[in-house]
Amino acid sequence: MAKQAWHEHLYTIGLWASYIFLTLTWLGVYIVNPKYMEFLDKALSVYVAVFLVYNFNPFTKKPVSQFGRGIAFSAGIFLLSSSMVRIFPRLKQFLGGDRPEYDMKLIELGARV
Repeated sequence: MAKQAWHEHLYTIGLWASYIFLTLTWLGVYIVNPKYMEFLDKALSVYVAVFLVYNFNPFTKKPVSQFGRGIAFSAGIFLLSSSMVRIFPRLKQFLGGDRPEYDMKLIELGARV
């Protein structure tokens, strides 16, 4: 395994810290102050954005490293999850809100896909 640059190491630590904090909060073991989670989330998002713009701009022909692939994957997951968070309430409203048949419509929609 190649030695990581300082910023790659810092990103990896931040990513694992966010995973641990989210898991502990989700399990109810520990409640992390939302201020800290928001800061960590924004810092990781800005790092990913700057990394992608710098390394994948059309003016350079750098080979893609394993770390770069991981960052690109993280960016894809972030875009997918943030899109779903925005789309889900609209989908819920479109399908009929909080009625009992709403769950059946979602199940049917999932079965068609």
